[in-house]
Amino acid sequence: MTLPPAPPPAAGQPGFFSLCEPELLRAAVECAGFADVDVEHFDLTYEFDSSEQLADWQFAISAPVNALLAQRPERRAAARQAVAAAAEQHRTGHRLIRIPPCENWYLTGRNPG
Repeated sequence: MTLPPAPPPAAGQPGFFSLCEPELLRAAVECAGFADVDVEHFDLTYEFDSSEQLADWQFAISAPVNALLAQRPERRAAARQAVAAAAEQHRTGHRLIRIPPCENWYLTGRNPG
C-alpha cells in the first residue's frame, strides 16, 4: 500500500517553506538583529537544457532531500529518475525544460553592528 504524501507544513513551521510568507521572513531577519529590512516579491522562470540537468540542479540545492536520501542510498537513483521524469511535463521544445514562474522573495537588510 502506498500512502499519499503528507501535506506541507504551515508557514512558520519547520520545513522547506518555513519562511515562505514575507512577514515571517522579515521577522526572522529582524530577530537576528538586522535593520532596514526590505522584502520584495519577484517571479523567476527556470530553464534547463534537459530533464537530467534539472534533476542534477534539484539534488544540488536540496540539502534536506539529500540528508533523507543519505539514510536510504538505495533510493537515490530512483528519486533522481522520478524528478527527471516529472520534469518532462515542462518540455517546451526539442530539449528545453521551462519551469513556470516560481514565487521568490528578495530580501535586503543592514547589519547595524
